[in-house]
Amino acid sequence: MTNFLWATCQTGFEAWLKNEVALRHPGLRSAYSRPGFLTFKSETPVAPEFDLRCAFARSFACSLGKLTVPSEHDPAFLEKLDELAKRHHAEIAQPLSEPQKGQRVLCHTIARESDAGKECWFGLHTHDPAVHRPWLDGIPSHIALPPEAPSRTFLKMEEGLQWSRLALRAGDAALELGSAPGGASLALLNRGLRVSGVDPADMADSIKTSPHFRHIRKQSTQLTKTELESLGSRYWIFSDMNIDPRSALKSILSCRAKAPALGGLFMLKLTDSIALEDMDSILQKLRAAGFGEVSMAQLYFNRAELCVAFGPRAL
Repeated sequence: MTNFLWATCQTGFEAWLKNEVALRHPGLRSAYSRPGFLTFKSETPVAPEFDLRCAFARSFACSLGKLTVPSEHDPAFLEKLDELAKRHHAEIAQPLSEPQKGQRVLCHTIARESDAGKECWFGLHTHDPAVHRPWLDGIPSHIALPPEAPSRTFLKMEEGLQWSRLALRAGDAALELGSAPGGASLALLNRGLRVSGVDPADMADSIKTSPHFRHIRKQSTQLTKTELESLGSRYWIFSDMNIDPRSALKSILSCRAKAPALGGLFMLKLTDSIALEDMDSILQKLRAAGFGEVSMAQLYFNRAELCVAFGPRAL
């Protein structure tokens, strides 16, 4: 047991994470920090099962100390990993291998690099896919932008789909609000979904020529009940509109009221007027609308935004 834990976040969002920890865990106090890396001291011992419940934490773990080495391939680093894994009866986290639920995982992150070497911090957590990202340090290094993708929103959508584990099925309908030029649409099409993209702007040729894509050239607020009902009983809502998150939420809930959707993903933009309490209110409204499981996280490919997942998850 240890009284310290560490967390990583997107560089530039350290203050957001500190404020979120203060709101959700008054018993944690900020300690050592670097850009993108923070440590906290607890008044009581922290167990590997601890759930930080902070959207701005990309990864977190009970702290097992640090080691400065030239590289992660250095014998001293590998020896330390092996020693800690044996001592704590844990599996060593791998970049592209998701642990099993309930498995004790030994992980690490690099807090900084200097002429002296890499400052590696070790951590321990008990894996739960609803709590921890399935990738080492929360970085999906296996996701790449395909050459045919019209925009980098492909990366955000693909990471969001993998992180959220939404119970999508091939053949389901996807309603994408603010779809142009089609980066996210490509990620949805690649999963075998029938995509209806709602946007007054043009879609990329590679998207609009797909037999499984339909372009609804209008604003999301102009969607009719008939258009939504034509999607069928298994449809999902996806939104990455560059507007105030309250307005985006209003569009999602309006669609839900006209024709019930199963769930979806919503990129919540971090505007100057949004606060942590507003984010919690948005989650509560999605739950109240009947979407069931709702979660929120700042993903690796997110910038000044959070990914909100709502609806049933795959087992």
